[in-house]
Formats: sequence, structure tokens, C-alpha cells
Amino acid sequence: VKGRELLRRELNQLERYVLLQILDSAWKEHLYAMDRLKSSVNLMSYAEKDPRIEYKRQGADQFKAMQAMVREKVTELIFRARLTASVNLPERDVYAEREASQAKIGADGEAVTSGGGGEEGGEDAPMNRRERRKQASGKKNRGKKGVRRRR
Repeated sequence: VKGRELLRRELNQLERYVLLQILDSAWKEHLYAMDRLKSSVNLMSYAEKDPRIEYKRQGADQFKAMQAMVREKVTELIFRARLTASVNLPERDVYAEREASQAKIGADGEAVTSGGGGEEGGEDAPMNRRERRKQASGKKNRGKKGVRRRR
């Protein structure tokens, strides 16, 4: 059962990768074709056809053709692909690693230090954005008590 789950997971990753790669290249080609169509559709006015309507019609036709081509290519590549048994690498759970790293971050966005006591206000203590702004504005206004700048 575990082997089937692993195989299914690998197949899902393969399908996703193939779909994204083919869709990306097909979309780029479609955009290029739409640019060419845009530059040539003005000639339709000589044939007494509305260029905007022709652009919409031909663009929709090209989009449908792109979708059909993507479906065909993805299906062809998935059915031709062969999954082979790979070397037994230790399985890596990215989500568990992400959760573990997030657990190290405190509720207010500051990193938890492993020193135990931790020095507040020390030079090496990590600060959030508000504290950095406060510190920066404190450095700018030293010696200018009671004077506020207008923005």
C-alpha cells in the first residue's frame, strides 16, 4: 500500500510538472500569435470586416486550438512516461520542515533566540519593522528635542 501511495505521489508530481511546462510554453506562443494577429487584423478592414470582431473571433479560435494542443501534448507525454524505481533516498517532508521553522518564530514575528535569557534592545537582537523604524527615527531626531519634521 505504501508503494502505491509513493507511486501515486510521484505520478502526480510528474503530471503537474509536465502540465506546467507545456502550458507555459503554449501560453507564450499564444501571446506571440495574438501580437501577430493584432498587427495584421487592421487589414481586415479592406475586406469590409470589422477588425475588432475579427480579432475576437480569431483570438478565440487560437485559444481553443492552444487548449486542444495542450491537452494532446500532456496526455501523450504522460502515457509515454515511464517511472523507474529510484534509489531509496530518505523521504523529505517539506511541510513538516516549514512548520518546524515557523515554530521557532515567536508570535510577534521576532525570532526566538537559543540563548535562553535573551537581551532586549541588544545590537544582535532581531527587530521587526516597527522597531527598526522607531530606532531609525530616534537616531535622526537625537539632539532635536521637541522639533517635529513635516512630511
